Amino acid sequence: MRWLNSNSDLPNSTGFITIVNGERNHTAIPLSYMNQFKTDNVYTPSIREKVSKKVQFGAAMSVAKTSIQITVTENVTDELITILIQFITKYRRNTGLSAISFPGVQGSSIQDNQQPLLIFPEVSNPEYHRPKGRPPHKRYKSVVENDRVISGKSNETTAQKTCSYCSGKGHNIRGCPRYKAESSANKENEYSDE
Repeated sequence: MRWLNSNSDLPNSTGFITIVNGERNHTAIPLSYMNQFKTDNVYTPSIREKVSKKVQFGAAMSVAKTSIQITVTENVTDELITILIQFITKYRRNTGLSAISFPGVQGSSIQDNQQPLLIFPEVSNPEYHRPKGRPPHKRYKSVVENDRVISGKSNETTAQKTCSYCSGKGHNIRGCPRYKAESSANKENEYSDE
């Protein structure tokens, strides 16, 4: 036995049951209003053309890469270049691409047409790209700090180490001869006191 009546089982309608205060009502609503929200065919001709161009390009690149690999391994690149040059010269008028003149591939040099098809705009440096993540360890100094002179010398000279134990220049506490001498003397005194 079916859970819905056969008359409400139409393909273009949907049915639902509402129960309010113990009263059961069955309602059938046609689904034609759904066409207002969704078009029948989403795969439009412009999308179909773009997809087919991508498929064609992918298939052609696959064949081209395979043929290049074979010609390099078999050492017959001159033959492939000759075939490709013939193809380019045959179809260059239709595409508008500049063709390269090749008098003969075997034993002769390849000559370029010196006439550019397009005038390219000026090429400028790319915009600065700020990398993501932690900044570099170098601290950028402000303009005020760069102008400041330390102990009569410019900031360009490297700062010398200052010892925190004896306040001497050129070493720190790990390399301080006075600290090493006094710490070894203190250790000897501790051993002699025991």
